[in-house]
Amino acid sequence: MIRRFRGALLAIGLLGALVAAAWWLERPAPVADLESPDQLFAFEKDDLVAFTILHRPDGEELSFRRTSEGWVAEGRPWVPSDTMMRRAAHQLHDRTARADVGDARQDRERYGLGDGAVEVHLELRDGTRPAFAVGDPNPTSVSWYVRPLPDDKVYVVKKSAMDFWTAPLEDFREDRLVSFDADDVTRLVVEVDGTRQAFERVGDRVYRMTEPVDQPAEREAVRRMLGRLSALRATSFVQDGHADLQRWSLEPGLHRFEVTTESGAVHRVRFGSAVAADPPQRYAFVERADQVILVADDVLDSFRGTPEELRDRELLPDHRAHQVTAAVVTQGGERIALTGSPDGWRWEDGSPVSGATPRRVVQYAADLRAEAFVEGPGVGLDPAWATVDLTFDDGATARVFVGDPVSPEPGDDQRYVRVDEGPVARAGGALASSIADLVRERDRKEERDARKLPDRVDAP
Repeated sequence: MIRRFRGALLAIGLLGALVAAAWWLERPAPVADLESPDQLFAFEKDDLVAFTILHRPDGEELSFRRTSEGWVAEGRPWVPSDTMMRRAAHQLHDRTARADVGDARQDRERYGLGDGAVEVHLELRDGTRPAFAVGDPNPTSVSWYVRPLPDDKVYVVKKSAMDFWTAPLEDFREDRLVSFDADDVTRLVVEVDGTRQAFERVGDRVYRMTEPVDQPAEREAVRRMLGRLSALRATSFVQDGHADLQRWSLEPGLHRFEVTTESGAVHRVRFGSAVAADPPQRYAFVERADQVILVADDVLDSFRGTPEELRDRELLPDHRAHQVTAAVVTQGGERIALTGSPDGWRWEDGSPVSGATPRRVVQYAADLRAEAFVEGPGVGLDPAWATVDLTFDDGATARVFVGDPVSPEPGDDQRYVRVDEGPVARAGGALASSIADLVRERDRKEERDARKLPDRVDAP
């Protein structure tokens, strides 16, 4: 029986072999496993605690170490650049290579990795000390050669991870030398052009000028001055230390600034003689950093305001319109009471007020700003044309007096105003205009209410 089917079995076997061979020849070529990029360093950013740069082109050896108070430049009087310190940790942590060039023991010069190449020695939190040599940019200039030490293998890494190690020395110095948070400042003293002005914080972002006059100070003006000082940047570094400051008119200084913070820290900056440059610059001495630097000369422009210009023009600086819960407007001997509610303002009888007039009255009254102050009590306010009594969500109250027009000239809508027993000022006419609109709306409401009342019918 087997012999009878032997030929058929051989044919089937041969056919199977041919099919298998055809499949083998036609199968897709296998995809080779891609090798993972070579890992040069494997650590977290916070693991970098120190690094040293050797054989820099300028001959300077730089060493930096992280302390409990931040990074320090070892053996240097200056503060290291926070940007550069962050960049070092960011660019090296978990760094992989773009390509493996191979062993370059006999050809290091070709990659800029010969004797005298820049070396960077790291120190990590676990005590390990990896190091590498920085080579030249490759022909595309988008990558750089690097050699982990003491190996002879050369790799290619992206430009941003290597190009800054040879940056000029000044790039490693912090150029923002007066660092503070404006919200922490309790006192600011400014001496510019021989005039001394002092400001103190008396509330949440509320300031008062104490010298040369005692008056509320314009919040935005004080914040602008603090902002200019905290953003002060060195355009170049002149000298470390305070020797021979007279040379640049920095002793005692042509202009002086003093900033005191809640912690008791005092930041003092002196400005000296100007430098003819484009743009103009000026010498400055930062006492805490003990450094003479050059800064942009226009920084002084923000500090030349007069007491009148720096006077606070917000007549209710401690409150804002959104804090008003009730308002009573009195005009022409008639009283209009308004009460705030989640869905808007309501008349005294509880009915809702349509339109935005009550909101405008409250906003213009609570956010009232003086355009100028007027000497002499009661000017244009005896008697007042209208008053607005405001009640705030913290229980505080304020009375706003609106007086006569400042000028009869058409187009001049200014009015005399006063808040409580404060100074008389001139302000825009928006509040008076809104009060007039509110009176008209109240009159229309009373007319509507009168039409809704049924005729009185006497009972039989």
